[in-house]
Amino acid sequence: MNWSNEKCIDFYYGEYKQGSIFGKKSSIKLGIYPSYLEGMGFDFYEDE
Repeated sequence: MNWSNEKCIDFYYGEYKQGSIFGKKSSIKLGIYPSYLEGMGFDFYEDE
């Protein structure tokens, strides 16, 4: 959680489905602030 007083410039949210029909859905969030970025995602390694 961010306790800064900076106002969020923009916010992006989405879901990404990995691989096949039974692939797990993962959430991606990104907040853009004047002096930093804040986000949540996942590591993706192809062919591993």
